[in-house]
Amino acid sequence: MYTRQYPKYKILFFFIMFCLPLYVEAQIHLGESLSYLKAHYPKEIFKVEYTTDTKKKYTTMSNNMGEFTYVFDNKTGLIHLIIQVPKDLRSLNKQVETYNTNYETISENLWKVGDTLEIKLFFSNNEFVFYYY
Repeated sequence: MYTRQYPKYKILFFFIMFCLPLYVEAQIHLGESLSYLKAHYPKEIFKVEYTTDTKKKYTTMSNNMGEFTYVFDNKTGLIHLIIQVPKDLRSLNKQVETYNTNYETISENLWKVGDTLEIKLFFSNNEFVFYYY
């Protein structure tokens, strides 16, 4: 009896393709509070800072996907904007591929998630920044 053997890299590839969207979705914390972030990432230290011009409250966090800045709404205290600088081109390409596959593609650098969330990728001079709003 012949049984087909799948190479380990193919199994790993399919595992990553199914898990990465869940991971990326987990990074989108719009509408959450600072206490939620602290509970969700207990090993991280979140230092609250304020912008000099508009006095907007924000905090930052780094992980294997890049540097995240969470901006809070002054009235509600909830996150209303997330800015992410991808760690490297590999992370950037993984995210773009995941967004193209799992979300509505509006343009080459804009995706819509459901009815309320948009992800925009800005790029200039080899610098890439995702905005989640």
